[in-house]
This record gives sequence, C-alpha cells and structure tokens, in this order.
Amino acid sequence: MNEINRAVITDFSRNIDLTPFHNAYNLIIQHLGQSISTIRQRNPYISSCDIFVANETFSGTEFFASSLDLFVVFEAVQVELNYNNKPKNKFKNNLKYFWREFKHHFNIFSNKKKKNEKLLKETEKKVLSLKDYDVETLFNDLFINLTKVLYNKSTIQINGNKLTVIGEEEFGMDINIYPVFLTDDSKYKMYNISSQKHLLIDFKDRFDNIQIKNIKTGDQYTNQIRIFNNLYWNTLKQKPNQIFIESLLFSCPDELYTYDKVTTTLNLINYIKNSAMQNMHSICDESVKLFKEKLNTTNLDFAIKFINNVHFV
Repeated sequence: MNEINRAVITDFSRNIDLTPFHNAYNLIIQHLGQSISTIRQRNPYISSCDIFVANETFSGTEFFASSLDLFVVFEAVQVELNYNNKPKNKFKNNLKYFWREFKHHFNIFSNKKKKNEKLLKETEKKVLSLKDYDVETLFNDLFINLTKVLYNKSTIQINGNKLTVIGEEEFGMDINIYPVFLTDDSKYKMYNISSQKHLLIDFKDRFDNIQIKNIKTGDQYTNQIRIFNNLYWNTLKQKPNQIFIESLLFSCPDELYTYDKVTTTLNLINYIKNSAMQNMHSICDESVKLFKEKLNTTNLDFAIKFINNVHFV
C-alpha cells in the first residue's frame, strides 16, 4: 500500500482491542512462571528473575500486527561467567547436532504423547548434565520446560537471542521471549547464542522523552507512533523497529503536531521527506544520531524507502 487517504489514517489511529494481547500475556506468564520456578529450584546460580513487556504492546502504540515481546530478566552472574569463559572452539558444535536430532525425533513423535514426554526427559537430563551451567544451557533449559507444557498446540524455536512461541491456536499471536541479564548499573545484557555476541540494552532517556513529547503534543505523539507503525507495516510488510519509529517522530518539531490527526500525519510525512534523516537523533539519547543507535535495526536506505513510498491522495 503506497497511497493513503483520510479514511486510512483515521482507521490507523484507532485503538485496537487489547483483549487478545491480555489473554496471550496472562497465559504465557503462567507457563513462563512455572518453567522458571522449575529451573530455579535446581539452580543456585540464579539470584532473581523478573518478567516485563519489552515492546509496544500495552503502550498505546500497539497495532494489529504487534507481537508480544517479553524480557525475562535474570540476575545470574555465574551463569554469564561460565558462558564468557567457555573456550571459543566449544561454541561451534556444542549442542548443534544434538538439537537438530532432538527436533527431528520430536517431529516424528508429534502425535505420541508418551514418547514425546520420554524424549523431553532424556533431553533435559542431557542438558543438565553439562558441566558449568551457562547462558546457552539456560536458553535450552527454558526451551525444554516451555516445550513440556506447550508442544500440543504451539511450536517453540530458539532464534539466536530469543525463544519464539508460534501458537496461533493457543495464543492468537507470536510471542518472543528474550532472556536478558541485569547488570550492576541497571542495564540489560542480551546474548546471542548463535553469533556468540552480546548487546547491552540501555534505554537511557527513552521513557522520559516519550512522556515529555506526549505532553507537549497533547497525546498526539503516541497516536502518531501507532499510525506510523501501521504505515510501515502496510508499505514494507515488515514490523517496524520501535526505536526507529519513536526516534523518527521524536525528532519532528512539536508545532507539526495538531489536534487533527490527519493534518498531523501529513505534516510529519512532508517534514521527514524534506529532512536529512541521518541527522535525526535517538529517542534514547539525543546526543546519538538515529542511525548510530544500536537499538535501531532500521538502516538509512530502508528508512528512505519507507517514507518515499507513502503518498497521500
């Protein structure tokens, strides 16, 4: 969809029914809590654990294609040390073959509950027998415990830095679970067990800036984030990075935001099209340029493609 009109913008600005998100959240929290409790009962390395929503869900900027993204925050210094001290050559094939074989046999037994339960117990025993419980082990441990309660209706995958629950029948949406580790300065460390790299998550002034911008614009800022989320999805058929959308609109002057949402959307589109996006700044830290922000995964070329393909008729 390249062309938009007043009716489209009006529709994009509407609040969606959050009932499916609440239902999915309540159900996955129950299963996650049970899984984490099982892990902690046998693991002295984990000091504490907390869970919170990490994306736009429940923020007032969610749209129909939003997933439910959760941070599972662990305080587990020894688990990180074990992972970081592991010889690099042991990362390459550590559990790769094992997990491939597990998934293969699990698919074979997909309709045989007893065989699945036996395979899960054997897999869990093998994972827990590994020396020096580390970040990779924790990912796999969480994967196994969630699989125990979800495999009848949902599929779970480990994708680098997260576990993805694909369960339209059970949850009505995809759920992304990110195990992260709390640092001593209240930041979050996110590990990618595929690339063996990590990212330091620091939202800095993000939430303060959102609140301030929203006050200055009479709540039109968050309204426009929802509209631009829809525009991005319908233009590029991809879910937008929220730091990109928030930063893009945060960098637009307050006077462009009016009480008429259609006029505001047009003001913002025209301003962005005629601006140097590479000079816009991050919602998290105004001293950082938008495309230098590590939490923004949208590159400049893709951003230009997005905005240039939006036309009002």
